[in-house]
Amino acid sequence: MAGKLPMGQKELLRGKVMELVKRGQMTIRAAAKELKISYRQGRRIYAAYEKDGDQGIIHGNTGKRSSLRRSKYPRKANRTLMPPEGACKLFCVNGTS
Repeated sequence: MAGKLPMGQKELLRGKVMELVKRGQMTIRAAAKELKISYRQGRRIYAAYEKDGDQGIIHGNTGKRSSLRRSKYPRKANRTLMPPEGACKLFCVNGTS
């Protein structure tokens, strides 16, 4: 694979353990216990590791921008809904809002 993969400590450990499973030096059950995950999750992670290698261990949203991010350019207040300057003197009681 070209380039570096953005992997955290958890993914690095998973990769090392799944490599041991692939070589036959560890079972999936022992690997799941080592990673403190269920046997079922161990099978799922191993299947992804066999299919895609280290890329299969990394979370799918890693490196993507959040859909909840704030805009780089904040919206300006909608001035059309605000009363014009001095309107309060005409329409408000005692000249205050």
